[in-house]
Amino acid sequence: MNVSNSAAAFQAPQEHGDGPSEWDDVKLGRGVISTSDEVPIGALLGEIASKTLVVHPKFQRQNIWGRDRQSKLIESIVLNIPIPTLYFAEDDDGIKVVVDGQQRLRAVEQYHAGRYALQRLELLPELNGKRWRELPARQSRAILGRTLRCAVISAASPAALRFELFERLSTGGMPLNDQELRNCVFRGPFNELLHDLVRTPAWLSAVGKADADLRMKHEELALRFFALRSVMADYRPPVKTLLNDFMRSNRNADQQRTSEMAAVFERSLANCLSVFGEHCFRRYVQAASRPARWEANLNRAVFDLQMLVLADLSTQLVRTQAGAIREAFCRESIANAEFSNALSLASADRRAFYARLRVWLVALRAEGIESQLHAALPPP
Repeated sequence: MNVSNSAAAFQAPQEHGDGPSEWDDVKLGRGVISTSDEVPIGALLGEIASKTLVVHPKFQRQNIWGRDRQSKLIESIVLNIPIPTLYFAEDDDGIKVVVDGQQRLRAVEQYHAGRYALQRLELLPELNGKRWRELPARQSRAILGRTLRCAVISAASPAALRFELFERLSTGGMPLNDQELRNCVFRGPFNELLHDLVRTPAWLSAVGKADADLRMKHEELALRFFALRSVMADYRPPVKTLLNDFMRSNRNADQQRTSEMAAVFERSLANCLSVFGEHCFRRYVQAASRPARWEANLNRAVFDLQMLVLADLSTQLVRTQAGAIREAFCRESIANAEFSNALSLASADRRAFYARLRVWLVALRAEGIESQLHAALPPP
């Protein structure tokens, strides 16, 4: 294989801290470390079977290509029509995850496994209706021998640049969002924890859903809780950088660490349900000359606020004071313009982030409810 070191001309996102970052490596010309080669389809199928190449990362979106499109790909391979480059992310353990090309590889894998018959082919109509086992031996051998251009982004590449590159590669009919990319790039125990937390009955009850979000928006909310909680004394946007950094640094958290994180999340979620029930993570609003009401949609700013404030209160205290806690939230939402505005601004805004925390914490203190979070915030 040809090994190349290339510094991509990406604009580095703003860091949330002042220390050195991996973007310094990029600016100095130490960029993506990649290898590329022409790999036979038969060899790729062998890697998939041995699980050294992960085509479908756990909890990744389901197949979105229809049988017509899958059949057209097989036809293109038989005709030796060039197929776009496949991009893989190499992990520290040597396992490769497909970042761009998942649907193409799944089409080949599923056809080889006999999952579907070819259909609606125009250039090779004689193959319509044929499954893999029904292909002439010459054509099945030809398919397995065809090579596909594969580029592997090494685990040695700066993680921040790898994420940015994967994001830019995700340009198909339904591009991966940030959390779906993290699911590929930052596999490990912490990623598994996020998946587990948003599939519990308590979580689904709080968000009012029967199942976790297919595009991993719920996993990203859980990640926000942990990442923001880790920087309460000095939160700085952009949130995307914060989430990436936290997921990278905690990806291989040991069992004790993940158990502790799960306990904190579950306690905070239970407290939110005790106080707000079906209205968890929703704004309480009042339009002119109309009764106050709970909004139907989840609000990230409210999620951050409720989960962070209630995380360190005992479940017994919350149960006995649920009415007072809820009343303080509702009262400030309607009567306090600073609080209402802070909840309506972008959830990543630093000033709004601290403003909504301080207002509600002060309101709770007036009810005799003291949160440890108050002392963790920076001076106003």
